[in-house]
Amino acid sequence: MTMRRRFIRFAATTLTRMGAAGVLLLGPALANDAQTADAEDNGVKIQWRYTPESGAERSGVGKLEIALSDARSGAPLKYDSSQLAGWLRRSRAALSDAETPCSDQIAALIGQGIGQRADIDLSTYRLLTLNEDGVVAFINPFVRLSNAKLESIVSLGAKPLAWAYAAERMELWILAEPSTLVGVDLQTRQLKRKIDLPAEGRARGLAFDRSGSRLWIVLAGRQELAHLDVTRPDATPIFEPLAADADVVPADHGAVSDGAIGDQPLDGVFMLREDGGFVWRASNARSKSWRLDSRPTAAAYSALARRIIVASADGALAFLDPETETADVETRVRLGHAVRNLSIFDGGRMALAVGDGEASVIDLAAGRVTLPLRFSTVADQLLLTRRFAYAIDAHHARATLWSLSDLKSGSAQPIETSLGRSGAIDAGVMTPFNQFAAASPDGAGIVFASRADATLYQYAEGMMAPSGSFSNYSRQPVAMMLLDLSLRETKPGSYATTVRHNRGGAYDLLLTGRGPRFSLCARLQMPSVDADVAAAPAYSVTLLSETAADERAERAIRIRLQQAPGDRLDDNVSGVRDLTMLVFDRHSGWQIRAPMREIKSGEYEARVSAPHPGRYDLHVSSVSRNISFIEGRLGQVSLGAAP
Repeated sequence: MTMRRRFIRFAATTLTRMGAAGVLLLGPALANDAQTADAEDNGVKIQWRYTPESGAERSGVGKLEIALSDARSGAPLKYDSSQLAGWLRRSRAALSDAETPCSDQIAALIGQGIGQRADIDLSTYRLLTLNEDGVVAFINPFVRLSNAKLESIVSLGAKPLAWAYAAERMELWILAEPSTLVGVDLQTRQLKRKIDLPAEGRARGLAFDRSGSRLWIVLAGRQELAHLDVTRPDATPIFEPLAADADVVPADHGAVSDGAIGDQPLDGVFMLREDGGFVWRASNARSKSWRLDSRPTAAAYSALARRIIVASADGALAFLDPETETADVETRVRLGHAVRNLSIFDGGRMALAVGDGEASVIDLAAGRVTLPLRFSTVADQLLLTRRFAYAIDAHHARATLWSLSDLKSGSAQPIETSLGRSGAIDAGVMTPFNQFAAASPDGAGIVFASRADATLYQYAEGMMAPSGSFSNYSRQPVAMMLLDLSLRETKPGSYATTVRHNRGGAYDLLLTGRGPRFSLCARLQMPSVDADVAAAPAYSVTLLSETAADERAERAIRIRLQQAPGDRLDDNVSGVRDLTMLVFDRHSGWQIRAPMREIKSGEYEARVSAPHPGRYDLHVSSVSRNISFIEGRLGQVSLGAAP
């Protein structure tokens, strides 16, 4: 909630000072090509670029990149996640938008007033839980009412077995019983696709490569490996033999987790085979294999050392070079304990290998253990934030913490803390999931999903107990993640995020930042989307007139309703009997809803009496046509004579 509150305070204290300083840009209307433009505001040079996904223009997936620099010196400007915000709002013929200063439009979005929500929010995050009953729940931590944070749910219809997240495509793919592969669009929050896999295959393992375009599936029952090109809606899994049962993990799993920028993770996936084989599948056609002395249990890649680090069941680490032609093991480090989780930190210089009750810190350059560790909890998950490493005991809702700076210096004392309600549950049951917690966006804590009481607990570093909680609405979570929708720094002064839309057409891009302050409002044209991922037919609502109705000071407000498939206006829409107009005074909170009657084909009129002449927000909605007040926003309109 911290980020949202900061921006609300920011809107109240600074945006109003900016007046009309925001710049309106008209980007080129190139539906299927990259669009770019630049502007300057308050001494900040802003450059933006939107690029649709290559080779799949109608998928609705694209990348938005922002470059921020000092207008005079050209030096890149750094903004923390709490200092930068953006939105994409579908243009809906709101006549007042052209007259409203950019900073006022942004302030309205920050305030989240009635009808002011953007279609795509680029400045926030959501908590996602995957639950025992086969439901994916989207929880909005910024809603103040405790019992109203559940934003939406997606039902799989079966118990989940595994999941994989493709951040670059805003998609979540889930294996569900008995052997069904389900794709979820995280923007529309709808099922994207279902694929039935061979039931006798007992599919369990699931992982994406770094690009998020290829999904890998292990079918242990048939000793097969399958891969699926998720960028093609008609693609089917391609099967190949697998020498032995294996776990599959992304090749960037366990990579640098301390916020380093510019590291190049390894692409593809790792196969950890039961027979001691370790395979790096760089693509569907390229792979490299090694033979270890024992079954591999965890793996991570150091971009700095340019080595794959693999832990095995005999308590050893192997250093593998993915770039050479040979399949030799370069270095072996004996740890003396089993390893369940492995992660790289300190920019790729150090590794932390964690088992149940024991852990080791390894200097990757020297190839030796610098610090053995003992602790009293198990390690279902290893999670790194900016300052701490967490060994999470999910069954007992506890964690052991180590300071990363202490681990680097060679001396560390474990700190044990409670993450939720005490007491073990399902202590003897092994879950196939290992993602029970996620780092907070500010990097100063974690959020933990407790199976004991169906609650998400927020833990702030430095505390000995949770600092807050969110209900999971009586559903028992088996895994959770943080869906980060914000602009992420990719290099100094450059920020990017994946954008997924479900309807083409004109959109307003709104950006703001503080430290230094700037605001920008631009127009871009989003490409049309294939029918299988598009939303229900869109509607365009246009204000036609506002006139005096009679001597009782009633105002007659007339609009036109049209259907707009894709980004092309079509015929007028007639016969809508439940069309309603909302008139709202944002200053006093006064509002009224008035029924609208059809005057002629596609044109509707409402009569309202405002308490006083002035500017009011107008919105139109229809339950039968699935038009919300947000979709039917008309903007601010003057009713009556100016006061």
